[in-house]
Amino acid sequence: FAECAIVVRGTGEHQCGSNPHCPIAAGDVIIVPTGGFHSYLNTKDLAVINLLFDTGKLPPILMELYTNPVYKRLFLRSAESYGGQDFPLLHLSGSVYEDIRFYADRFAAACEQPGNHCSKLGLFMVLINQLCNADVRESEVTETVPLNIPKLVSFLDENYHRKVYTEELCRLSGMSSSTLIRHFQAALGAPPAEYLRKVRLRHAAEMLLNTFFSLKEIAERCGFQSNAYFFRSFKQEYGIPPLQFRYGKRK
Repeated sequence: FAECAIVVRGTGEHQCGSNPHCPIAAGDVIIVPTGGFHSYLNTKDLAVINLLFDTGKLPPILMELYTNPVYKRLFLRSAESYGGQDFPLLHLSGSVYEDIRFYADRFAAACEQPGNHCSKLGLFMVLINQLCNADVRESEVTETVPLNIPKLVSFLDENYHRKVYTEELCRLSGMSSSTLIRHFQAALGAPPAEYLRKVRLRHAAEMLLNTFFSLKEIAERCGFQSNAYFFRSFKQEYGIPPLQFRYGKRK
């Protein structure tokens, strides 16, 4: 996951990897990319609200973020792309910080309660948008991932039931195979084949809960070439075999 840490109280120091640490206080927002290592030191009454999410699993309504240059720069860069430099640290103040703190507090409170996912998703959308707008105020310099991510993700979501060839994705993106895979992984944290496998498993999980298809039918409908590979992949992703998932969740 990527991490967005909003400092809401106290002071301390923040360290990215093995870099020198820097001071942080209420009003600061730390963005840690997927795979990034960081730590807090010399804290004094420090409190943060941590927003953790998988950048490769945004719901369809949020996929337009993949074309937002600020979102790309903050959340779609891999930890390796920083080359030892510090991760983004936003210093917010005044009404900008107050707005973000307002929604962060309500989002944190909502996450303490079961259900009510519509409210949580709405608060998440507003909070991410506020952070992107705040960063625009901080700096107009942007770095982009040169891929039409929504187009590729939509194609994979629509064709998960069949064999998808890398050549098809290359034609859609106008890139060579190696360039496509590199940029896709930088944007979503996984190469296209791994992302497609997760899409198939997500649909398989939905079918297990909402249909009476046999496991063989579900494997075929979700594009798995063999039952053994489907069972092995499902257990690796969800921690239990498909049949146990079906009856355990329904129960």
